[in-house]
Amino acid sequence: MELVVTILKIQILMNRWAVIFCFHLLVILFSACDGPEKASRGDIKKNNDQTNAYIGDQQCLSCHAEQTQSWASSHHAKAMMHASDSTVLGDFGDITFTGSGVSSFFFKRDGLYYVETEGPTGKNETYQIKYTFGLTPLQQYLVEFPGGRMQALRTAWDTQEKQWYDLYPNQEIITADWLHWTRGGLNWNTMCAECHSTDLKKGYDLETDTYNTTFSQINVSCESCHGPGEKHLSWASTEPRDSNAYMLLTSDIKSVEQVRACAPCHSRKGNLSSAFTFNGEFLQDFVPEILSDGLYHADGQIQDEVYVYGSFLQSKMYHNNVRCTDCHDPHTLQLKKDGNELCMQCHEPRYDTRQHTFHEAGTEAGSCISCHMPGKIYMGVDFRRDHSFRVPRPDLSVEYGVPNACNGCHNDKNASWAAENIIAWYGKERAYHFSEALVMGRQRIAGAVPGLDRLLADTSQPDIARATAAYYLADIPTRESFTALARGIVDSSAMVRYYTASGLMNIPIQDRVNWVGHLLRDSVRGVRIAAAEALADFPKEQLPLELQTAFNSALYEYETSLKSRADFPMGRFMLGQYYYRTGQVEKAKQEYANALNMDTLLHIARENLARIYNQQQNNKKAIELLQTTLSFEKNNGQALYSLGLIYAEESKLEEATIYLSQAVQAMPENERTHYNLGLAYQHLDKLAEAEKAYLEGLKILPESAAIRQALAILYLQQNEKEKARPHVEELEKRFPGSGLVEQLK
Repeated sequence: MELVVTILKIQILMNRWAVIFCFHLLVILFSACDGPEKASRGDIKKNNDQTNAYIGDQQCLSCHAEQTQSWASSHHAKAMMHASDSTVLGDFGDITFTGSGVSSFFFKRDGLYYVETEGPTGKNETYQIKYTFGLTPLQQYLVEFPGGRMQALRTAWDTQEKQWYDLYPNQEIITADWLHWTRGGLNWNTMCAECHSTDLKKGYDLETDTYNTTFSQINVSCESCHGPGEKHLSWASTEPRDSNAYMLLTSDIKSVEQVRACAPCHSRKGNLSSAFTFNGEFLQDFVPEILSDGLYHADGQIQDEVYVYGSFLQSKMYHNNVRCTDCHDPHTLQLKKDGNELCMQCHEPRYDTRQHTFHEAGTEAGSCISCHMPGKIYMGVDFRRDHSFRVPRPDLSVEYGVPNACNGCHNDKNASWAAENIIAWYGKERAYHFSEALVMGRQRIAGAVPGLDRLLADTSQPDIARATAAYYLADIPTRESFTALARGIVDSSAMVRYYTASGLMNIPIQDRVNWVGHLLRDSVRGVRIAAAEALADFPKEQLPLELQTAFNSALYEYETSLKSRADFPMGRFMLGQYYYRTGQVEKAKQEYANALNMDTLLHIARENLARIYNQQQNNKKAIELLQTTLSFEKNNGQALYSLGLIYAEESKLEEATIYLSQAVQAMPENERTHYNLGLAYQHLDKLAEAEKAYLEGLKILPESAAIRQALAILYLQQNEKEKARPHVEELEKRFPGSGLVEQLK
């Protein structure tokens, strides 16, 4: 029993309780506006700082009248407008709309538009509508709040059905929730403005939690896409002309550069700075979300609101130099041709026949986009198509449950029916597609490593898929997975290097230095920041001299990037993480508390704050925080697990087993819950319960060496060598020299 007590104490000291660390720059959590965007006090101020070299669209008109006229009626031109009779589309004729138990009264008085609805205290208040936001298929409305904030109502106008509707139907959202319309989830400054206005400066003050947001133009004007125009105007007005003074986006720009120019607003991404540099490398300013859980389906199809960039990067179109403007007019934003004619610009006519589609030509079923661009409705009424242009794979639906275009229409049939028809039409052979590796990788099992290794190494595959392979490899803690992951450190793709460095957070610290240290001097800011994040808790003075200066610089970039996103609850949380890992514990506590003030349901911040109090020997406060989490979410596995380990630490093992048992139910695939539950039972001398806990853990996690070792030791302590033998032999096979073999003799 001495050994059991020792193991329990060591486990508590090494892992008092697991805390979820968010190591990726996940910033845009819920976007209720039509794109990631941003607010100000009173009438939003124009940006008069001439050093930014923005000159306004009126300067473009004299030379580019045709383009300006085309743009004038576009969604870009009408992305945001002052509320007036000519811009407001919604019905403000004394109309009451009730959604999810909240009633809103829309009315007009003295030529101004108003809404009476639930305010931040839960009581109804009256607000003036200052701006319209968006055009079709929905229009939102903005009102001013103190602190320079601008908020979008949770009720929007459906321009097609001509009716009000709730953006969060059937969801009761408390006023303290970040998703409440008066808080961060519908805050224009944070969530919306940068993609609906030109030359936006968010102007967030970290200390006062206020905004002084400015822009040069209210809408998405010429310079939003082409870049600041001062040098271009100078070039156009001067002889001889300097060919280097063109703006970013011109008719002869390379396809990759054009897509990157559109990507800042048409992507799900995290910002690395408060200003876009227009330098061509996306990860200089942003980190694109990869094809990860919750955002994309396991094979890479769109799931959450991810916009277009991440799916288009997966496509053969993108890798064959197709650009946005091959299909979309850059100024009107309309499609250049109707129906299949659009695709026939590049594809052979045989693809527009029944012999290829097996559906009648000229019908919706026979259209290219029905099979290759299925879509999904976001924000209640906005149908958006997947731009990965993939071949339907119902066979993957059969095996892994991902959606497919066939059953999107034939929803009265199952995926097996669709897969059989695909085989009958096109044969059994399928060209290799990265989705086959990703659907396996999503399971985080050792068997996925060979496929992920192949994908990561194959530079002919999309960078976003290869970066996702790196992300999954980091979640599979085997020698083979980290050997495969190592290749990503020197990859030519900045996205792959970024996610490789981020994925190495959990390896021993000295190995991190050896693996990612050189990335502190990478040419791309995002990669340098990922390296600094990976090494933030390493003593600077122990770094090689040649890396110390680079480390200081990259660490500054990392901290600056976090502060630029501190108006997000997750941004504050991540700033707290940074302070904690760099030894600034009191600052970490403050930032975790700030995150909770922004969003009381950001439980990860409360759990990490509880962790600090536990380390400071203030378990009373730690338990109070964790119980608060459970009051909101009674099955929060992390809080249950943390409470179990605190009670184990305090030798209150009966209480510990209660919480650890609940944690097992809430997080059955977390090996530490099974492991520590078994250890707690052992310490209570409840050996049958301990055996059951380990066996149930192994049933779910047969690859877990920790659970298998604990079970083997339990059997050996009871002199049940035959029960222990298969587990010891398996451990010896996987980890030669484990030291347990001798105890079988």
